[in-house]
Amino acid sequence: MALTLYEQETNINYNREEDEVAFYTANPHEWRKLEKAGLRPDRTDYDQKGSVTGKTFTIPKSCMAVSIRLVPTKRHHVHLGTSSSSRTAARTNVRPVLDRGRSTFHRSRVH
Repeated sequence: MALTLYEQETNINYNREEDEVAFYTANPHEWRKLEKAGLRPDRTDYDQKGSVTGKTFTIPKSCMAVSIRLVPTKRHHVHLGTSSSSRTAARTNVRPVLDRGRSTFHRSRVH
């Protein structure tokens, strides 16, 4: 039985002590990209029928970058209780945001 989209998770274990990243994915698109890049899975998981349900890869940290990009909105500032200096910095942060296929610009403003 095929996994639902919700079940097709990806877990990245990126800790400071080890030199490698453990990358597990149940998303066929993700594991095909990794295999196309030349990586081979350390472990492959199967369901009862023998279909592949997930793969675990070990990736050197030097070959992987993790980036988190947050685009704060007014609602987030109120919810997170950020300080006025954070709000001032957010006002000057203009980023392109994709809005249902139309490219727009989003400026975080807190009044």
